[in-house]
Amino acid sequence: MSNTLIVASMLAAAFFPTADAVQALVSESIFLIVLPAVFTRFFLKEKLSSIGLSLGNEVRGGLWLGTLIAVTFLCIALATHYTDILSQFTIPLSVRLSFLVFLIYTLIAGMYIFIFEFFFRGFVFFVWERVVGINAIFIQTVFFMVFFLLASYGKVSAPFFIMSVMAIGSGLLVERSRSILYSFLFSYISVILGVGSILFFVK
Repeated sequence: MSNTLIVASMLAAAFFPTADAVQALVSESIFLIVLPAVFTRFFLKEKLSSIGLSLGNEVRGGLWLGTLIAVTFLCIALATHYTDILSQFTIPLSVRLSFLVFLIYTLIAGMYIFIFEFFFRGFVFFVWERVVGINAIFIQTVFFMVFFLLASYGKVSAPFFIMSVMAIGSGLLVERSRSILYSFLFSYISVILGVGSILFFVK
């Protein structure tokens, strides 16, 4: 039943018709947060903390979060200096010209990140961890990659591979901390660092 819900939620979120970004955000919130939360609470009869919605192990979470952010910062610095990979990411011109728009842009990005962290690093990871243990890190990454391909109509690009690597890092954070809080912070801070680097270094 859990895996049926996972697949159904992914397909619904990827293909449900929406007219704009706001409708897409609402749609994905329903399919990737509300449905798994209701299923966990009323069908599995478990608390949402069982899928990572808690503070978890704060010491482990903080240490691993700091380590992965440092690694991410180093990777972005090296990529900026030695490659042109950042030029493959598109940032709207309005974000470049207005700090207020930049804040709104990062806020909306944060909402999407939370949705994905809740579903993939929370629901999918903890459902599969009961069966395959730590290998659930890679299972949730595969589900995330499939969803990304579905949502982008099969387009494979540099962002796809970077987000896949980040999904592994986020999965490791959840496994170590037992909470999606740290994986969310990792992904959100990484995205802000990435967007900032694109704005400053990509013309």
